[in-house]
Amino acid sequence: MGKTQDPFSGFGANEPTCQLPEVIFQHLGAFTELGQTKICLYFLWRQSHADDKLVTLRRNDLLLDLDLMSNFGQPEELDNALLLAVQSGFILAYDDGTGNPAYCVNTPQGKEFIRAVAEGREMISVSPASINKRPNIYELYEQNFGLLTPMVGQILAGLESEYPPGWIVDAMAVGVKMNKKNLKYIEAILKRWKEEGRGEKPVRPDPEKSSAGDESRRKLEQFLGNRKHK
Repeated sequence: MGKTQDPFSGFGANEPTCQLPEVIFQHLGAFTELGQTKICLYFLWRQSHADDKLVTLRRNDLLLDLDLMSNFGQPEELDNALLLAVQSGFILAYDDGTGNPAYCVNTPQGKEFIRAVAEGREMISVSPASINKRPNIYELYEQNFGLLTPMVGQILAGLESEYPPGWIVDAMAVGVKMNKKNLKYIEAILKRWKEEGRGEKPVRPDPEKSSAGDESRRKLEQFLGNRKHK
């Protein structure tokens, strides 16, 4: 059984705000699952901080956001949420040309961007790095695990020389989700991935969840493929 989250303590008097389109409250019935709701709100939040520029996010960008992934835990859960968001029409999906699905909010600007991509035209969008710089593994450790001592720095440097940076970030995301914020847990995940092949879970996968995640990816790839032939 997962860890119970503490109740929300309330909004502060001077909390930063972001705008939500009023029309979203006319379509609340379209939100059928919690993950779908979370990813839609996440995209609207990112878009609200980009002035008049369009925010486009690749799947890999989303996986690197530890705060976001702490709400999903595993990539297949994110994939399912994205699929539902696309199917419900709140989010648009496209192929960025590298086989990595990418997404943007369904606005007139977003639709024009998708058309431009399909036609091979160049359009200006906002990359995640221009909104907020992605932290490196040392910053991620300090933000999510604890004090970065010289010894910890040496261990991280060793991991960095042995494993791809993306693996380390993904392993940290799993540690945050499982509330196991220590390097031994992260090292165990990385060692397992290296010895047994890159898996998405540090424990034996749930066959039903893995199957659902694969099906979500397959449906999304089919959706993007159909768009190319239209």
